[in-house]
Amino acid sequence: NNNNNNNINNINPEEPTNGNYTSAAELEKLIRAIGTNPNLDTKQKNLTIQGLRDSVWKSNCRLSKRKREEWEDETSTAAMEHTGTQALHSSGDVVNPDRAMVPTGGTVSQPTHHLSFAGARPSASVGTRFKRETPPSCYYRKNKEGDVQLAWKHDPHSTSSNVMEASVPLFSAAELAPTYHDGGINRVLGCPHYARSCKLRHPTSGRLYTCRLCCEQDREMATKDKDSPLDRYEVKEILCMICGALQPAGKHCVNPECASEGKPFARYSCGICNFYDN
Repeated sequence: NNNNNNNINNINPEEPTNGNYTSAAELEKLIRAIGTNPNLDTKQKNLTIQGLRDSVWKSNCRLSKRKREEWEDETSTAAMEHTGTQALHSSGDVVNPDRAMVPTGGTVSQPTHHLSFAGARPSASVGTRFKRETPPSCYYRKNKEGDVQLAWKHDPHSTSSNVMEASVPLFSAAELAPTYHDGGINRVLGCPHYARSCKLRHPTSGRLYTCRLCCEQDREMATKDKDSPLDRYEVKEILCMICGALQPAGKHCVNPECASEGKPFARYSCGICNFYDN
């Protein structure tokens, strides 16, 4: 525990630790060290864990941006050199990488580049946990009369799927995975910002976020496909993190098979701005 506490104190939110990413396993060890610290009360533990998660997240984002910029610089330089070499070959010049370029006529000339290079981008391929190809456990939506009804439900015994026919939204595994307010120590659902058992579906992109601040954190990352700010007033659907049911925004889960047994998503909720918190 002393080693873990030292690691916690050494984390600088402005600089990545040792130039490396902090993995989920490493973060989990630090969170457990905080959770088992007898010198901290419950409130202090939650605040410390929230600060730790936020610091690690910022550190990893800065490192990701730095490495991406370094990669782009290296790729841009290599591409310009390669293009210059091709131009010389096509004009009949002899290329000597260790000396100035000498045309076949024998007169020394300086290299001239007429290349417009905007900078290369990393591959767009991502891990499977970020591919949006997984439906929720079930899908509830309102009918024309405004009543909530079951539109689709996953059947593990069925060999066919009517996901497309029922227009069921698809998500990534990371979106559907539950998140925890306390880092998973006592399995208190939520995020570093709020304690709640539901996720909000972005009204524009359809992505799932535990709260609007989580969306803002995601927007700060150096990614190509960024969401617009999450407007809670425009949220129409939410996902229950207990049973995985996608449903119209409300105070409690409408799935009768949910283990929450009708308990609210949070002690306090607002049906106007779709705010949830314990």
